Amino acid sequence: MESLDFGRWEYSMVLVGAAIGVLAVGWRLWERSRSQRQRHRRIDAARSRSATLSMPLHSGSKGSGSGDTGGMPAAPRHAARPVANAALYDNPHPVLRLQYTDIYGQATDRVVTVERLDLYRQAIVARGTEREDLRTLSLGRIRIARDAASGAHFSLNTWIERMRQQEAGEVPQSGFR
Repeated sequence: MESLDFGRWEYSMVLVGAAIGVLAVGWRLWERSRSQRQRHRRIDAARSRSATLSMPLHSGSKGSGSGDTGGMPAAPRHAARPVANAALYDNPHPVLRLQYTDIYGQATDRVVTVERLDLYRQAIVARGTEREDLRTLSLGRIRIARDAASGAHFSLNTWIERMRQQEAGEVPQSGFR
């Protein structure tokens, strides 16, 4: 066996050290890009679950004849008529009978008390009749809304406009357009 001189040994150790350094830098870059991809995937999944993607809210006051409802179902003709009980729309927590399409695509009829209106997510947070029955319902999935006590048609667009006016400190109009 031939002995290694110091120069040859030093050269081989420098090559091994450089190779380990290149592998470490490559591993670090790969791990960083993988974590960024995972983070973006988790953020996108959370946004789709909570429906925080940008969705402009179209209310009945802007161009109601244009046909652009932004995912909201078309209101029947009789819904445009004035409602006798205008004070119904001033309640921030109405009790409603909703007919909507659930997340599985099934038509559902449920009596709920509205807890909160979320205009950013275009949803209402509502409490059902059972215990611990808190639901987040997308406004676009609601087909028909009726007042639970009287059974009268409840216009969600009118109610949303009233809630916006109350939040802005404006005095709601007594009549309807």
